[in-house]
Amino acid sequence: MRKIEDYRLTNGDYNSHFFDVQNKKREYMIFFKENHPKTNNVYYYARNKREKENLKFREIYSYRCAYCGVNTKVIDSSKFEIDHFIPKSITNKKEGLPDYLLVYTEEGLNSIGNLVCSCQVCNRWKVDFYCGEELNATLTHPDNNSLNQVFVRNENFEISISKKYQSNPDVMKLFSKLRLGDQLRRIDFFLMELHDFFENLEPSDPLYDKIATLLIKIDKKRKFCY
Repeated sequence: MRKIEDYRLTNGDYNSHFFDVQNKKREYMIFFKENHPKTNNVYYYARNKREKENLKFREIYSYRCAYCGVNTKVIDSSKFEIDHFIPKSITNKKEGLPDYLLVYTEEGLNSIGNLVCSCQVCNRWKVDFYCGEELNATLTHPDNNSLNQVFVRNENFEISISKKYQSNPDVMKLFSKLRLGDQLRRIDFFLMELHDFFENLEPSDPLYDKIATLLIKIDKKRKFCY
């Protein structure tokens, strides 16, 4: 069976340049500064889904969730949100924060480096999660291209923690918060694979109409459950 290189990406996704997030964010900030030269508060302007700042932000992540990998082939674009990797709620905490978080201001938390494209489910489940150690924050931030080493997907489409990080408390907590082991994650990946397969079929293929009908039924049920 094939090896799944990144638990978030199907075979058809590897041409999407998904991993070039850092460069895309630098390009985004050029656009942002042209329109808003006096602030780094990207979230304030990008949070509105009807604005160009939001659309361009979602383009950075190829219209997919940086945590679970679900994309617009499975869920509607309106179900994507901007997540604060380090939650805004830390500004209200007076004690007990790790040292590396004490330097964050509200503007810093709303800056481009702390913002991640997330599906609504992951964003709500993640809630106020933050890493207890700065090294783990670097490891688990989606922009750093290391999540594919932390979490893996097997040939049955199940996501788990890789052996190297199974005793890492921050990794374990994030996995639990995001519910990456949920069966919903397997269904979404299967659906994305099925869409990839269908897109490569010719209309003259005997399977074309059958799979098209099947996808319509499954997609409708999936979106109803979101």
